[in-house]
Amino acid sequence: MFMSEFPHEISIITRKTIQSGSYPFKEEVVETVIMVNGFMDTPSTSERLTFHNMQKQLTRALYVPYRVKPKHTDIIMHDGKEYEIIGDVEDQGGQHEVNRIPLKEVDE
Repeated sequence: MFMSEFPHEISIITRKTIQSGSYPFKEEVVETVIMVNGFMDTPSTSERLTFHNMQKQLTRALYVPYRVKPKHTDIIMHDGKEYEIIGDVEDQGGQHEVNRIPLKEVDE
């Protein structure tokens, strides 16, 4: 059986507030959604402890193709859950093939 390297469907949501019209301006939030394939992984205990020592909570690690580089302000959606990016996008092994992104689940 063949297993895809990136079996999960991930939504990367960019929210942008724009002002329209003349004074008083009306603010409008525009969302751009990009669908990508990725792999949502559960971090190891040592990874969680490292982030805990930096006073951050690490919930998941997202692996995506190298060309996918979301901004820190983007929102990641997977399986009905919302995540925020809590660290730098890391090139795994310096091979320019896979990026790793640390995530924290957003409590609603």
